[in-house]
Amino acid sequence: SVTIELTGSNTLNASATGNYAALQVETGNGVTLTSTSGGNLNATGSFMGAGIGSGSFRSVGTINISGSARVTASGGGYGAGIGGGYNGSGGTINISGSAQVAAAGDYGGAGIGGGTSGDGGAVNISGQAIVHAQGGDDYGGAGIGVGAYFGRPVNGGIVNISGNPQVTAIGGTGAKNGGAGIGGSGEAPGAAVTISGGTVFATGGRDSAGIGGGSGYPFFNSKAGDGGSFTMTGG
Repeated sequence: SVTIELTGSNTLNASATGNYAALQVETGNGVTLTSTSGGNLNATGSFMGAGIGSGSFRSVGTINISGSARVTASGGGYGAGIGGGYNGSGGTINISGSAQVAAAGDYGGAGIGGGTSGDGGAVNISGQAIVHAQGGDDYGGAGIGVGAYFGRPVNGGIVNISGNPQVTAIGGTGAKNGGAGIGGSGEAPGAAVTISGGTVFATGGRDSAGIGGGSGYPFFNSKAGDGGSFTMTGG
């Protein structure tokens, strides 16, 4: 595992490489992005790669964003902003402290979670973090959760929100389908979502739940996915 202390403004752009994340973190590896001075990172993945996470057909390890780090991550075509590339699972993503994160998937990749046809993985958001996650349009990935479903059985994953973060999650909208704000996309199931604190704004894409399942894609004769589970505690 590697810890990167962010200072000032930093940019990683893999768009010219193809099939890689800007910051590659595959299974068995981990990275912690942190800062004590509000340092920022802007990461842009290549085609089929996540902004931070993996390239296609690769699963993600552990990604921690903490302290006062400011992170903006954009997936390339079919990749999550933070998480998997095409057909890549989301791994474990922990956002804590006073970190500020903006993550956007592309062509059906989740904002945070799986790439297109990728499992959602485990996403944990806590502390005073501010998170904005946008699922990729065209095929409608979840804001936080799974990527758009393309005929491969996927796992909706786990999403835990605790402490006092502010989370905005917006599902992507495709021509005929959409992704949940938090949860599923297409026939892919929703996540097991637990919210015990903070403020959460979740908006689904076309015909999709804010928290729960996405809407099916008629081209693949797919039905809407199962909504997963949702537990909310506290006051």
